[in-house]
Amino acid sequence: MKLKSLLFAGVAAAMALTSCSGGNNKGKAISEMQNMSVLDSLSYYYGVLNGGSFWQQAQMDTTLATESAREAYKKGLEAAFNSKDEAYNAGLATGLQIARSLGQFKKIYGEELNPKVVVSGLQYALRSDSAVNMQMTQMEFQQLQLRYEVQLRQKEAAEGKKALEAYAKENNMQADSLIYVTIVKPGEGEALPEGTRVEGNLEVTTLSGASAGTPARSSFVIGRTFEPHSPVAAFMKTLKLGEQATLALTADDMYGSSTRRMGLKGSEVVIVKIKADRVVPEENK
Repeated sequence: MKLKSLLFAGVAAAMALTSCSGGNNKGKAISEMQNMSVLDSLSYYYGVLNGGSFWQQAQMDTTLATESAREAYKKGLEAAFNSKDEAYNAGLATGLQIARSLGQFKKIYGEELNPKVVVSGLQYALRSDSAVNMQMTQMEFQQLQLRYEVQLRQKEAAEGKKALEAYAKENNMQADSLIYVTIVKPGEGEALPEGTRVEGNLEVTTLSGASAGTPARSSFVIGRTFEPHSPVAAFMKTLKLGEQATLALTADDMYGSSTRRMGLKGSEVVIVKIKADRVVPEENK
């Protein structure tokens, strides 16, 4: 018998015994596990390692860290351990992976893939090992994903423009290319040269005040803190010493195709607050 199958069988038996005996489901510390055989010790540590992986998942998805979530997680484990059909278990594992992927898709794009259509495609592929050309299907899937992302970006960018115009009108902001500007405090002298390091303040937030992809900074470099094509970078090249300004633009204009990776939707309005207090001397850069 394979080691993996042996471990599954051992854990399944333990889970079944715990369930049937009505014992507690908190487990025991290693100090409480006396006179164990090498196999039982191996079983115990295998369980600890897999239990520990739960907390790694919880770091990425904090909803798992609750007591109720842990109990549901253990029930899911028990259901899997009590099945002796390896083909069923393999399908169950794949189904759970697909379900998690669907959830991740919704989290990223805000829309759901249709589970019924997913299952229909899966069932067709299971007709035979020659039903699908996997290389061709993979290529077509990637093309469709790109097409979907382009359509979604265009839709959200249009929504963002409307939201931005409404916000700017409400706050009496002046249009400047792709952004709207309010000069809170005028600066003095000429515009700071590109490459100048400036101490002051730089904050990028959503309308709710949450951080919007760029951490707050107490210093920044004119023309280099943001990508050269960024409308914010273009505005910063006009910044004068002592100037304080508030900018508004869409997340799509701020981050382009990287908007989703920043945890934002292209339709969101981003607020950038800039203050240039003093120039950092060359020797301190």
